[in-house]
Amino acid sequence: MSSNGLTPVSQYRHDRFAKLYVKALYKTKGNVRENIPVRRDEDLAIDLLFVADTQSPAWQTEDLGWFDKLMAVHPTIIVEHYSGYLSLDHLDRCQTRRNLYWQERSNELKQTLKSGPAYREALKREKPFTWILTVNCSQPTLRQWAAQPDPELGEGVYRLPPAAMMGIVVLEELPAGSETLWLKMLSSSQSCQQAFSAIEQLSGRRRERNDILRVCAQYAAYLRERNPLEITNEENAIMKTLEQIDAFFDVEIPAAEQRGKFQTVSLLVRSRFGGQLGVEAEVERMATLTSEQLDAIATEIFQWQTLADVVSWLDRLEP
Repeated sequence: MSSNGLTPVSQYRHDRFAKLYVKALYKTKGNVRENIPVRRDEDLAIDLLFVADTQSPAWQTEDLGWFDKLMAVHPTIIVEHYSGYLSLDHLDRCQTRRNLYWQERSNELKQTLKSGPAYREALKREKPFTWILTVNCSQPTLRQWAAQPDPELGEGVYRLPPAAMMGIVVLEELPAGSETLWLKMLSSSQSCQQAFSAIEQLSGRRRERNDILRVCAQYAAYLRERNPLEITNEENAIMKTLEQIDAFFDVEIPAAEQRGKFQTVSLLVRSRFGGQLGVEAEVERMATLTSEQLDAIATEIFQWQTLADVVSWLDRLEP
């Protein structure tokens, strides 16, 4: 049992949540792959590998604070998550997995690109940097690997010597605030609860917020399916935090999607018939329409010639 009371099995389950969580956050900013085998005859796999798409507009529209800074240090990032204290053995295994992966991938690049500028550029771009996200890590462990505080990324973020191409994020050391919000969701149950409450309050129009609520709901359902005797006190606390969104998920997410559809339809109607008297009154009538009815308007509006066509269509909906 680890020093924070989590058994290895429960750590595995919460690390499973971490993979779902990071994948949901970064699916719009690049290619996210998970469970990548690195050697067939050994039980080794890369948890999650992220290849950034620097041209994606999501880098400008979806601000994930310090998490974005971590994921932008290199074009190819491996993310490892540990729910308890990071040990020297964990670090050894992270390095082994990364080295085995890179040995195979670099051989593939050599076969396909041979040599020359393209090959050298691919080597620089694809040799992955590893971020280890851990709830806690002792100072002796950090010193053993010569990890130093990162001067640019702030408190709780450490870099190993450059040749290692690895860094450690001690989640419980990160300062609380909007910049660390998305990382804190992967920390202890108390930090997770505080981060979740803040994420819940974000605008319902934010894609990343809504997708994370879905991931939380899925993970809470996953935990409920486990044998209660296998779930630790820590996991119970996490599960209760995540279960808070069940009712919220059922009501608020559809409502947010409904508001988005209404805004789109009202913009279309105003754009097409904005010069005609009475258009605002008809837009107000649309505010009570169902999602399916709003979808129908978005499809049929280009067949309507005047506002009278809109009025006639809406009149047919009334009993």
